[in-house]
Amino acid sequence: MRWPLLLFTGALLLLLVPSTQALPDLEPNSMTISPQTPVKGEPFDGEVWVRNNGDVTAFNVNITVLNSSASCTPGENCEIVYQGTIEGIKGGENVSVSFDWRGETDSGSHVLTTRIDLDESIPETDEENNDLEFEY
Repeated sequence: MRWPLLLFTGALLLLLVPSTQALPDLEPNSMTISPQTPVKGEPFDGEVWVRNNGDVTAFNVNITVLNSSASCTPGENCEIVYQGTIEGIKGGENVSVSFDWRGETDSGSHVLTTRIDLDESIPETDEENNDLEFEY
């Protein structure tokens, strides 16, 4: 008559031990622009690669490219260069997004920042790797 006791104990353990849920892990991993060194006011094309380092598909992935460092707040101290959504990125998949921009009105070095999941609506295993800065 140990079977009912074993079944009860097993069911109780399932309730008490938290389950580990597989999550995506989104990371912008590279950016290129063309031309590589645009002159003041020259428009350019860009491409950003985003990888899902997790095990499950991430859906409705928001991609934002900003014309400033990662510490900026969109609309306050930086401008949105590109904003779009990728329908889904499977676990282990690397996808690219293309954008174009009018370029900077000031000469000198500049920074573009790609920010993934700006509103943090997608639970991830690592929320700290969602920004990529690109200096040109």
